[in-house]
Amino acid sequence: MYWVDDDSPEVGHWIYRDRYGQVPDPVQVNALVEKLEGAQRLVVELSNYRYETQKSEFRLNVSDTKTVTERFRKDCRDILGAKSILQTPGQSKAAP
Repeated sequence: MYWVDDDSPEVGHWIYRDRYGQVPDPVQVNALVEKLEGAQRLVVELSNYRYETQKSEFRLNVSDTKTVTERFRKDCRDILGAKSILQTPGQSKAAP
């Protein structure tokens, strides 16, 4: 689960390998990136298969976060090409 600023919690399904995790669903990635763009605070609560939880809170610099999300979207478009759903807000999707 994660919270951005004072929004309601969102459930994200993560896949873990060793100590690294990833969100495999592009729609979830896009939703998270959109929420992070102007965020000041991010709270992530992870749980394992035994439902043991670990909670982390991050304070974010809004201008830095905006720069990172813009770069992330650009990198995704460069890697995935026109099939990328990670669009800049207000930008229309390219036809597949």
